[in-house]
Amino acid sequence: MRSANRDLTVLIGLNGLFYFAWAWGSYQTVYLQECGMSSSDIGILNAVSSVVAIFASTFWGMISDRINSIKKTIIINFICLTTTVAILPMLPAAARYASVMFIIHCAIITFSRSPSFTLMDNITVRNCNNMGLNYGAIRSVGSLTYTLGSILVSALMPFMGVRNTFVISACLMLPTIGCVLLTADPKVAVLKGKKAGPDKESFKKLFKSYYYVTFLIFTALYLIQKQIYCKYHTNNNNRNMCPEYFQNSRRI
Repeated sequence: MRSANRDLTVLIGLNGLFYFAWAWGSYQTVYLQECGMSSSDIGILNAVSSVVAIFASTFWGMISDRINSIKKTIIINFICLTTTVAILPMLPAAARYASVMFIIHCAIITFSRSPSFTLMDNITVRNCNNMGLNYGAIRSVGSLTYTLGSILVSALMPFMGVRNTFVISACLMLPTIGCVLLTADPKVAVLKGKKAGPDKESFKKLFKSYYYVTFLIFTALYLIQKQIYCKYHTNNNNRNMCPEYFQNSRRI
């Protein structure tokens, strides 16, 4: 028999650690500019990542449905995510085709990172529903730790450099994975004689739907312009508010 207090503690710890970890890994654009990538290269990277994010959500959702385990899916996702984020600062920024290398690697990071937030909400909502817990209160812990983490990393970044924020983010994901291991795995009831997950015919029909395909195209266009605006807007604000940091960033 699982304890309700234990389940509540695990879910709070999971949300708190996950969003605190990602407060440290949110400076990808700043790091890429520090490595010498141009604004046009970063724009291409954001566009590619936005397209990847659309199909990534579908892929991880299908994996979860197929194995009928959101918990196992999250563990696989977090391991892939942690590994790729830890590798990012190790890539040779001075390489001849560094821009292409960063674009490909950041797209791979997006493939795991973008669906990770949806997967987190999925397991939290379903467990809260099964256990009669308050989702809003648990999720607010994640928002709080993200805010505290953002303040902390902003204060420490001038001393430790942007590169190290990704290493810290990857390290913080390790105890997060530990919390996932302790979390209950809500299952979807499957009728006898029927396999879990969507069948191939249903998947084919999905892409034959005019409305679904139109929605995908609209979402792709929306996310591309949104990502580009957010990245450049944040970057310009950072340069205006902290010009001394960007002038000396290569020496950090």
